[in-house]
Amino acid sequence: MRHPRVTRRLPVLLTRSIRRKLSLTLGLVFLMFVLFGVSSFRSLRAYSRMIRNLETSVHETPHRGELVAAFGSFVAPLSVSIPYDPADPTPWQWTAQRQQGEFTKRLEEARNSIDRFQDQLKSSGCLTELSTEKQRELDLLFQRIDSEFKLFEDEARNLTDPDKHAASITWMLRSTSELIDLSAQMPDPVDHLIRLLGESRADHESHRRLVLSLGIISLLMFSFVSIMGYHWFFKPLRELHQDFQTVANGDYSHRSSVSTNDELASLAQAFNSVTSRFQNEVASREQEISIQARKLIQSERVVNVGFLAAGVAHDLNNPLGIMAACGEAIERQFCVPMAEWTSGDYDMCREYSQMISSNVQRCQRMTHRLLDFAHGTNAERNYYDLTAIIRDVVQTAEHMGKYRDRRIIFDRAEPCEAYVSGDEIKQVVLNLVANALQATPAGGQLTISMTETTEQVEMVFQDTGCGMTPEILQNLFDPFFTTKEVGQGTGLGLSLTRKMIESHGGTITASSEGLSKGSTFRVQIPKKPTPLNRLV
Repeated sequence: MRHPRVTRRLPVLLTRSIRRKLSLTLGLVFLMFVLFGVSSFRSLRAYSRMIRNLETSVHETPHRGELVAAFGSFVAPLSVSIPYDPADPTPWQWTAQRQQGEFTKRLEEARNSIDRFQDQLKSSGCLTELSTEKQRELDLLFQRIDSEFKLFEDEARNLTDPDKHAASITWMLRSTSELIDLSAQMPDPVDHLIRLLGESRADHESHRRLVLSLGIISLLMFSFVSIMGYHWFFKPLRELHQDFQTVANGDYSHRSSVSTNDELASLAQAFNSVTSRFQNEVASREQEISIQARKLIQSERVVNVGFLAAGVAHDLNNPLGIMAACGEAIERQFCVPMAEWTSGDYDMCREYSQMISSNVQRCQRMTHRLLDFAHGTNAERNYYDLTAIIRDVVQTAEHMGKYRDRRIIFDRAEPCEAYVSGDEIKQVVLNLVANALQATPAGGQLTISMTETTEQVEMVFQDTGCGMTPEILQNLFDPFFTTKEVGQGTGLGLSLTRKMIESHGGTITASSEGLSKGSTFRVQIPKKPTPLNRLV
């Protein structure tokens, strides 16, 4: 049994997939084919080089024709006619000496040729193919030639003697003819080498054709294996992998079409069978979930109606408080005789009356929203200027008498449009501003800032109030959670605020460095319609 560590040491290339393993196997086969081809090519190349060297040796090796030519060269100096004048023998003597020197030179060259010829016979292996009797006859030929050379040397001395010159010339020409006949009887080593060269060329050509044929056959077989391997293994495996990926991505109606009539086809059939059963099971579960979901939606709607009713009751406190403050201010103003009113008093009463009318309309929209929710409809959404909404809330809060000793800073003047429900975002801003002012002591400050990108808007509400502990931050957005005294709050404001922001596809986060260190709320909402916005 193999140790698990051995498996972990295997390269990743060998353990990633079957396709890689098959590719590696084909690669190794191809590498073996390449190595075989390279070795065969190098062998043929070395064999060809050996044949070329042998051919060069054949051309450079002395052969029998050179002996015949060397012996025949004796005739030229011996054929020179030298007239003899007894009155003046000096020219004849000079010419005879030249003839003697030329013949001696030709004789020495012929001796060197016969020596090289003997050495070549011994090294070429021709003698091994001759019988003992033939070798003995060849030795006698060389001995006779050697003795003839000695006689030539003796006769060459008589070439300068006028009395013996003619007889020596006649004898030398006759002996030269005999040497040529003797050389024709000798075996030629070149014939042996030429025969070996012809055999080597034939072997080389046959091996070259064999290697070329085997290479072509191997290449065709490798191509066949590669093509069939692709159709038998790679393509079905890739299709099965894609089938599994498709089903894994949620398309349970997909079926595999692999039909290789082997184990892969059986695997594809098993895959289709499992997928069919799984699809039926999923459809059954989805039907059950749909039924239960409808029941839960009805139950949730009943709960949310009650929850929203409590929220509306909470949200009505702010506009009702504003209307009460405005009504008290108008009532105090009417305590003064109208004859004593100034133009500013008239403007103040008109402004307070408009605020009362505006908040009455807000209260109507809140109650309509409760009715819309109960009937399954939601607040209208469109592109609204968030800068104008925040500034409207700030102006409203500044007129609330009990918060006039707090400072609200909002310096942005540029409009910022986003696809929202204007009433809900206004209620969000009002809840955050009201909570911040309530948590901020006299002389405190609330700073509102807003930044935008191409995708979203971020509103930051930072106060200098009482701050929060980590425990408060953890439960801050839970329904009915409050840190105020009994009767001062319902604990629904921030819960409803988060719900309205999330219905826009946004987020709200709260942070604080601790008690008495203020708090910061960050609201992020998309600027453009999102799937959630369109759905709502």
